[in-house]
Amino acid sequence: MMLKEIVWPESGKTCLLAVSGGIDSMVMLHAFHEASWPIGVAHCNYQLRGEASNQEEALVKTYCTQNQIPFYSRAFDTEKIAAQNQESVQVTARNLRYDYFSELQKRYGFNHILTAHHRNDQIETLLFHLIRGTGLQGLSGIPEKNGSIFRPLLQVSKSDIVAYAKHYQIPFLEDSSNLKTDYTRNKIRHLIIPRILEHFPSFEENMLKNIQRFKETLEIYQQSIHHIRETLVEKRGKDLYIPIRKLLKAGPLKTIVFELFYPYGFSANQTAEIIKLLDARSGAAIEQGLFRIIRHRDFLVLTATQATESEIILLESDFGTIDTPLGKLSATTKSAAQFEKPSNAWTCYVDRQKLAFPLILRKWIQGDYLYPLGMEKKKKVARILIDAKVPLHEKEQIWIVESNQKIIWIPGFKTDHRFRITDNTETLFQLSIKPH
Repeated sequence: MMLKEIVWPESGKTCLLAVSGGIDSMVMLHAFHEASWPIGVAHCNYQLRGEASNQEEALVKTYCTQNQIPFYSRAFDTEKIAAQNQESVQVTARNLRYDYFSELQKRYGFNHILTAHHRNDQIETLLFHLIRGTGLQGLSGIPEKNGSIFRPLLQVSKSDIVAYAKHYQIPFLEDSSNLKTDYTRNKIRHLIIPRILEHFPSFEENMLKNIQRFKETLEIYQQSIHHIRETLVEKRGKDLYIPIRKLLKAGPLKTIVFELFYPYGFSANQTAEIIKLLDARSGAAIEQGLFRIIRHRDFLVLTATQATESEIILLESDFGTIDTPLGKLSATTKSAAQFEKPSNAWTCYVDRQKLAFPLILRKWIQGDYLYPLGMEKKKKVARILIDAKVPLHEKEQIWIVESNQKIIWIPGFKTDHRFRITDNTETLFQLSIKPH
């Protein structure tokens, strides 16, 4: 008996098979061993079901020993790790196994990691995503290949897997948790799909056709998003700039905003917050993990939250001291009576009441200007740098500090006259940089 729908990797590619001891993965293991494929087997013992977990590990190990197949296993205190990470047991188990599989792949040089997802898993996954809410990506089911992960049984039905196991008398153990209906996926498998099939016998075939249509639709959608991203996004150094006017004209705003920022960790729930930045003042921001989105003049700027990795940095009124590409930047609020003339251009004093926070520290661009201290006329930053005979390669490393789109300081060069200390100043704001 053959599994006709099985999809084989490229000839000669070594494969690490994820084998739990259940019927699906044991059938996959048997099929690849019978085909004399170069394989190894990885097993995770999550220690969630007492002796049953140990029996599954023993079953897989015995099979591999008898058939001279390299076997790797690791036991995890899954419940303890889940509690420490404040995650569900299911999420923790998934992360643990894929981290372990990736570790083995790198150590022993396997080309692919194989999992035993099958055709019925496709349908369950689609329904699961529909129930929880999903986009096109979720409607397209489980991918046959995702990086080095390969799923050879994705076109094989559960009934064929059962028949194959029976024909070859393949040993396996049934995970008792798969029979419970405590989890949404098990409810779909044992309660929902059987009821649908009673009334619509062709349900599974139709769903598989729908998944294929969704995949093709997703391809067209992704091509469109790629074109929009290429049109809208401008890379400046390490940061990405999206012009607000062009964004508003690009198309369905919520969808485009989600797709632009989702790759950087921003969720669908944050899309509305990002859209609010379009009408916010310059300096307004939202952040997630490693990245921050800043409304800066007529742009949304995607930049790193770590100041030393960013080319546009927000400075709140109480930021204290931070590391920047220029060096350590510190800020202090003082009374006007404490004013002292700066000893060099790496320190500036400005009237705090004239500032609008957050301030922005960024690289200068053509067109920037300020009113040098003591002057009533504006002067372009480019001219200031020429007059100071700054070499061309150093000009690219000049930064400015601005408040409400007005430059207040060019560190190392000039302070703006509009923010100067006067007889009416009550509180001053000191900015100092210790250059690298």
